[in-house]
Amino acid sequence: MSGDWSGQHLLNRFRVSERLPGATDCYRAWDLIQDKPVTLRHLSAPLDDETRRALEEKARPLGKYIQAGLLPFYGLLEVGADAFLAEGHVEGPPLSQLNGKLPITDALSALKMLSAQVDALHKAGWSHAPCLENVTLDREGRLYLGGLFEAAPLESPQGDIRALAQLFTGLVAEDLPEFAARILPRALEPKPDSRFGSATEFFLTLCLACRVEAESLPGRLGGADSPAAGLLREWPFLPPLAAPRTLVEKPLAARERNGPPAWGWPLALLAIVGAFASAWWLLPAPLEAPITEAPPSLTAAPISILNEPEPIAFSAPTLAPAPDSLGGRIVFTCTRREINHLCMVSPRGGPVSLLTAERAHDYYPTFSPDGNMILFASNRGGSFNLYLKLLQSDILTRLTDGPGEISSSAFSADGSLIAFASSLDGQPADLWLMTREGGNPRLLYDGSGNIASPAWSPNGASIAFVMSQPETPGMYEVYILELVSGEVSSVTNGRLVGAGGSVDWSPDGRFLVFFAGSPGDNEIIRYEITTGEFLQLTSGGNNAAPSFSPDGEWIVFNSQRNGNADLFIMRIDGSEVQQITDDPEPDWQARWGQ
Repeated sequence: MSGDWSGQHLLNRFRVSERLPGATDCYRAWDLIQDKPVTLRHLSAPLDDETRRALEEKARPLGKYIQAGLLPFYGLLEVGADAFLAEGHVEGPPLSQLNGKLPITDALSALKMLSAQVDALHKAGWSHAPCLENVTLDREGRLYLGGLFEAAPLESPQGDIRALAQLFTGLVAEDLPEFAARILPRALEPKPDSRFGSATEFFLTLCLACRVEAESLPGRLGGADSPAAGLLREWPFLPPLAAPRTLVEKPLAARERNGPPAWGWPLALLAIVGAFASAWWLLPAPLEAPITEAPPSLTAAPISILNEPEPIAFSAPTLAPAPDSLGGRIVFTCTRREINHLCMVSPRGGPVSLLTAERAHDYYPTFSPDGNMILFASNRGGSFNLYLKLLQSDILTRLTDGPGEISSSAFSADGSLIAFASSLDGQPADLWLMTREGGNPRLLYDGSGNIASPAWSPNGASIAFVMSQPETPGMYEVYILELVSGEVSSVTNGRLVGAGGSVDWSPDGRFLVFFAGSPGDNEIIRYEITTGEFLQLTSGGNNAAPSFSPDGEWIVFNSQRNGNADLFIMRIDGSEVQQITDDPEPDWQARWGQ
């Protein structure tokens, strides 16, 4: 995307406000995770893999600084072909905008602030040279050192001390006292026997040479007649940026009238209200031996707040006929007359077939690997259990009876095993495993929160799932369980707001897709397993429940962009969006099978 990014929503974490004054590539945005403003710097050139990896490595330590005057580097985010660097935000002009030189006391005050910031970085093992472009003045005349994405591991402090000396000589308007003039070469062209041990030592020595008490220097610039004061008076400061408004959830009318079943766990409510979470998958290799002991639970970093963004425009989907090469069938939950049934449609659109028509709720359908059967959850027996329906007949088999209220499920690649989420006695749902006939049900993983949406990896070695966070009720994170070792790792780890709710694995094992965002404002996110990169595929419309096509080239998902919950398909890069259902009542929880 080119042009102005003002008003955009990026990766469901950053709500871009407007372009910063005096900059063509920097924007002010609100970070929903940290609940504070940040600066987003748009990169004009594409990144190579080495640069991308280096930036991601820097973001881990450099995003944690709380040192006064340092603007933390939070990381790299990519939206399609565009990339941004996220860092701490301060409102004001860079020092490069100064028109004129500073009095010696102001120049020393600048050195006082910057030397403390440089030494703090050195103590943490990083080198970063201050310059007129990466130092910013705030409204009160305090200096902030930014651009930490350019920091490097510390080898010697001399380079940064030299940069401070150059900045000082470039700022000061007066002739320096003779002794002070002799001090500067020690910093600009240091010899081994005359080097300064730290930036603060250089600052204190220069104060002594200028006969100025360091303690008397203010921690800001801007005497009445100072060029800094003039710059601050003339600078077009933006109004303070407030957090987005708190969202009031608005369920679909049909769901408001009927309400979700009382399952004793929160996933149904999350699924029905606006986002329509989904959950299942069919993929690889049977598990050879049961896991007898659940691994310890892991908890991702908590999300600090969820807020409502300002609405953004969304272009109408491309309604051109889908390519003839699109194969398979799409099964989904269709709400008709306040009852949730199962329906099927071609990925090219057309007539919708009703697969179930009971006076009970059917949810979370998924195909068997051969495409001949549908596995789903239903409360037709009173509580929610798993059922298997043979598509070519009316044969329906009940697979479970007892291990709690069951929601989402997933076949192994050969169809011999089923992973599913089940809640016992109203407790949060755990991850279970059983044979395809419903035999030998056993606990696979009991996490700290409510588990949903298991998705088997193509090689059969892992299961991805989502789990709610006890610290933020109703909010989910995405995890991967390694079946052999029992190790559980977080995919999202608090980096996206409201991540989870549904997850699916690409047939080649390269990607996971899921949704993220605040209730009523979800986007489809693609996560690359090997690189750890997130890519936002949609922009507005409240999207959920993505599922890959069998060839891995397309994704089906549900969206409310046209007012109703309908099914859409798109390429795996988010292009060529096409609507395939159009009903006044909700179509959701789609899964694409053979």
